[in-house]
Parts: sequence; structure tokens; C-alpha cells
Amino acid sequence: LVSSILVAFPANKKTGTLTKIRFNSTQLKPTDMAAYVIVEVSIHDPEGYEDYKKLTPAAIAAYDGKFVVRGGQAQTLEGDWQPERIVVLEFPTVERAKEWWSSEMYTEAKVIRQRAATTKMIVVPGA
Repeated sequence: LVSSILVAFPANKKTGTLTKIRFNSTQLKPTDMAAYVIVEVSIHDPEGYEDYKKLTPAAIAAYDGKFVVRGGQAQTLEGDWQPERIVVLEFPTVERAKEWWSSEMYTEAKVIRQRAATTKMIVVPGA
């Protein structure tokens, strides 16, 4: 039985400092299943992508989402994967993430992103 979990993620991409959050067993419930949208981005229109970046935060927040990783420098640990840009979003559930992705509020930003970049995007439930 796990009594606590320590989660660490980059808090400052310039200094490399980590934010650490510890959860104890009383805070962990089966219903607390966050979902993560993981996006690999290859930008071919930087100016257009900047427009996308301005529109996206409000749409994500409206669906209870937040950025976990937003374009920090990726370091390959295995294989030959060399992504140009990685974005990770956290939502309360897979359903909420899918609602965001298909929402009217995100539509304009999505169209701009699809014009300015090539992306691969998945959603996965947290453990």
C-alpha cells in the first residue's frame, strides 16, 4: 500500500528548478483521476503560433485545465524522439479534456494551431 506520492515537474525552465507536491494516502481517491493532454508540436509559422498561444490559456482554464509543461526543452532518455516542442495539459477528467478540445471556445485557437503547426495530440488518464 502506498502511503504517499511525490510528484515533481519543472517550475522554471530557465533555472531548471522543480516544483514538488506530496500527496498522502488520505488525499488520494479513485475519483481523483486527472487526465493529461500530451502534445508534440512542430511549428512552421511562428507568428501564427504566437496568435494561438494568446488564445489558448482562457479556453483551457474555462474547462478546469492548466498547463503542466509548456514548451520546455525536452531531453531524450531513450530512442530517437527529438520533439521540437512538448505541451502537457492537466484536466480533472478525460471527459473534461475532450469537452475542451471540441468546445466552441477552443475552435478558433485550434484552427490557428492547425494552420501554424503540425501536431500529435493524445489524452490519457492519470494513474
